[in-house]
Amino acid sequence: MSGRGSERGRGRGGPEGGPGGYGRGGGGGDGGRDGRGGPPRGGGTGRGRGGIFEAGPAVLDSRLTSHADDALIESFKKLTVEDELPLRPDFGDAGQSVVLRTNYFPVEYKKAKIFDYDISVEPETGIKRIMKRLLALMMTSSDFAPYAAFASHDNMK
Repeated sequence: MSGRGSERGRGRGGPEGGPGGYGRGGGGGDGGRDGRGGPPRGGGTGRGRGGIFEAGPAVLDSRLTSHADDALIESFKKLTVEDELPLRPDFGDAGQSVVLRTNYFPVEYKKAKIFDYDISVEPETGIKRIMKRLLALMMTSSDFAPYAAFASHDNMK
């Protein structure tokens, strides 16, 4: 062999076992894996330590701090309830005030009609995976295809 092309060669002649000059491993630089190339074992250095999404103090959305819902809250106080469970005493009067961050975000959509239907399957099994599978089959069936783009479900009804 003449050793043309890459530095990697085949065969047994020349130094280190072949025209390419490398031993039986077949490549230069061990890469941490006996001459086979690739990254060293044990993984890389990673991307560093994660941090807080927004390190500054939390700021409440103005919609949450406005008193626009006070009339609605007052109307709830006029409702009567059954005494099955004890009511929460001193709502908002006791305890330490804290700012709580959540994954809350507003959702806006065009004004449209939204229909809500419950589906029942008989005989009822009570096994969640069966209902999930039935709903998956319904969503992929050819009979339901015209409606599938407009439907969603929670795997239960």
